[in-house]
Amino acid sequence: MRGSWHGDGRPVALLHGQPGRGSEWDPVVAALKGLRVVAPDRPGYDGTSAQDFAGNASALAALARASDVERLVVVGHSWGGGVALELALNHPELVAGLCLIGSVGSPLAIHPTDRLLALPGIRRLAGVVVCGSAVLSPRSFVAATGSSLPATDRRQVRRAGMRWLREGAASSFALEQSYLVRDSADLAARLGEVEVPSLVLTGGSDRTVSPAAAADLAARLPRSQLRTVPGGHLLPAEAPDLVVAAVQEIVSHAFW
Repeated sequence: MRGSWHGDGRPVALLHGQPGRGSEWDPVVAALKGLRVVAPDRPGYDGTSAQDFAGNASALAALARASDVERLVVVGHSWGGGVALELALNHPELVAGLCLIGSVGSPLAIHPTDRLLALPGIRRLAGVVVCGSAVLSPRSFVAATGSSLPATDRRQVRRAGMRWLREGAASSFALEQSYLVRDSADLAARLGEVEVPSLVLTGGSDRTVSPAAAADLAARLPRSQLRTVPGGHLLPAEAPDLVVAAVQEIVSHAFW
């Protein structure tokens, strides 16, 4: 897991979704003041092979320890939320709090389409289609998530899609899709073991991880708050100010 730390203060890690890169957090990183922040490229998007939730969590734990970080708040978007939850379960000594944005974790976040896209004969093609759709029609790509972005940000989506295709992100998407379907039930069954404060942030129009799935996730976490805000699945790009406020809030309530 590859990433550089910025700023000083309580440590915070921002985990991107599927597919993605740490640079997608740039609007949030720029606005987070008084914190030490890292937004790494996760395995599969950092030049290494894609890994499951546990493998990602181990990679983040290694990054934290190599950076002399004893405890941190973990912010996970979408698939990255599964990594944040896995870290809290497998490395609880490292986690002070969680901010989960449009996050997987609830069984309700797995749709029949997700299971279809995880099938061995389909998932690689699905990865190409997802990445290609960001290039061919960024407006449709964004709208399918329930989000709305201005034209300048949609151009960023097109550039991201081109990078995904160039760098083999379709293969990583395919593997992560299989891990999502394989591991989500076991992850959901353990959520009652998460002991740190959690804030579950959901866009009211999210079509990728529904507000109902977010509510179910929050209900399974013992020390959680649920917050529904205007927007869709791409909240870090669509509403970075709301994401920043949520991160700052959970930092203030975390178990340091």
